[in-house]
Amino acid sequence: MHAVDTAGGGLRQVETATLQDQVYGELRRAIMAGVYRPGETLSTGTLAAAVGTSLMPVREALRRLAAEQAVEILPKRGVRIPLVDRARYRELGRVRMMLEGEAASMAAAFVGDDELARLEDLCARMNACVPGRERWQDYVVANHAFHFTVYAASRSRVLLPIIESLWLQSGPLRNLYGEVGIKDRGGHHETIIAALRTRDAEAARRAMARDIETGVEFFCSVARFPDDGG
Repeated sequence: MHAVDTAGGGLRQVETATLQDQVYGELRRAIMAGVYRPGETLSTGTLAAAVGTSLMPVREALRRLAAEQAVEILPKRGVRIPLVDRARYRELGRVRMMLEGEAASMAAAFVGDDELARLEDLCARMNACVPGRERWQDYVVANHAFHFTVYAASRSRVLLPIIESLWLQSGPLRNLYGEVGIKDRGGHHETIIAALRTRDAEAARRAMARDIETGVEFFCSVARFPDDGG
């Protein structure tokens, strides 16, 4: 698997105001988007340089992320992205299908024209990256933005943080795109947009669940997990 440059889909420099929260938000976004691979060690110095801060806000952000199981703080070994075994990844996928499908269903009632236009743009950006691996970083950033535009359109203050916690645990697997490339996903994103545009809640739920299921099966077919043995 590949690490990601700080340019493009990596970390962005933050402003001084609410510094700790901004650093935390940037690291959280990067983990959810697959910027870091499972098992990757994170250097506080490198992270601080990437976001343009001192070490203290980065350390505080990492402590908060550890409490969310997004990183592991290992005594005398630093901080790393957790490894996820195959069984846990499949379970995360099943829970994501239920909750993110529900969020898509709820979004059908509330999504606005501006959000639909943004989804169309993000879908076009993802399609421009398929197939191949050259633009995988662009793909994972656009994919993250697409999904969370849908979930934000649900207007649910309960579902969104739960979904974010699931992405924190499963997001690092998306780094594998840098190794195996982006595959055609079967038009699921277009189907999601069409369902939202026609206010078809059940179609939106099914399309979102199918998109997640396809992604989980793809990664399970190409990734090597810690519990595979051999």
